[in-house]
Amino acid sequence: SMRSREAYYARQKYLFALVFVAVSIVPLLFLNYNASRFYQQSWIEKTSLELSTLAGDRRALIDRFLEAQEDQLAAFLSLYDPKTLSDGRRLAALFNAMNRSGVITDLGVIDRRGNHLAYQGPFAKELAGKNYVATEWFAEVMKNGRYVSDVFAGYRKVPHLIVAVADPGRTWILRATINSGLF
Repeated sequence: SMRSREAYYARQKYLFALVFVAVSIVPLLFLNYNASRFYQQSWIEKTSLELSTLAGDRRALIDRFLEAQEDQLAAFLSLYDPKTLSDGRRLAALFNAMNRSGVITDLGVIDRRGNHLAYQGPFAKELAGKNYVATEWFAEVMKNGRYVSDVFAGYRKVPHLIVAVADPGRTWILRATINSGLF
């Protein structure tokens, strides 16, 4: 009969369209999904690698900068004695010479017992009469001759880091506070 034949062809046409869609579009969707996942994964890996390289480069740069600050302190320590630098004008002149770029917040001269002999900087009131003999940085600089701290608040209650160098006989220390805002 004509009707059953038309129904049969209509169903065949519908099945053909369904098979055509399944065969052509489903693989495209599958490929698109996999390509998207692959691209996302490779982008994440590439970005992670770039960020870790950048962080490593920055760390090396900061380490070199802090070593240069240590070397500068050691050079001044060898040029002066604590009595000379205990004169406020001499310490102020040294501070100004070291701090042309605004890197250093303050400079201090400390004796082997942890007492401030002289100080140049904005925290004179907070640090007046302080003794550092019980602090970690003091013990480290007396043991190793040099010390660079992590960022900490300390007596001044402001995040900062210090670079300190002792003379070979460990009789006195020249200590600079680095402006942590630089980092």
